Amino acid sequence: MFLTDEILRAYTLCDLIALRPLLSAEVHQACANGCAARTARGETLELTLIGTEAAEITEIEATPEAMEITVRFRTRIVRSERSAAGKVVGGDATAVKGIADLWTFSRPLPLGGEG
Repeated sequence: MFLTDEILRAYTLCDLIALRPLLSAEVHQACANGCAARTARGETLELTLIGTEAAEITEIEATPEAMEITVRFRTRIVRSERSAAGKVVGGDATAVKGIADLWTFSRPLPLGGEG
């Protein structure tokens, strides 16, 4: 399983514990807010990754603290949100959609730039 698949799966399930080591604090908080809003509405998210059509590095940045690589993923997914009664209230449970997302991966660098 790719890291992106793992993140999407954990977000779909609102598994914030699994997401914590995989996301920055800012992104983790945004996911927590989204999960809390869904839960408060009694909704569930269904997300099926059909496949990745392309992954393109769009930016690489090195700072004294970390190396960051931004990747544009072009994927095909099926996404829907369902009410507590099982009715589709968002997205489409049968349509495959193409999307493009930018993901930034970061890795801390050892102190002193050695590594």
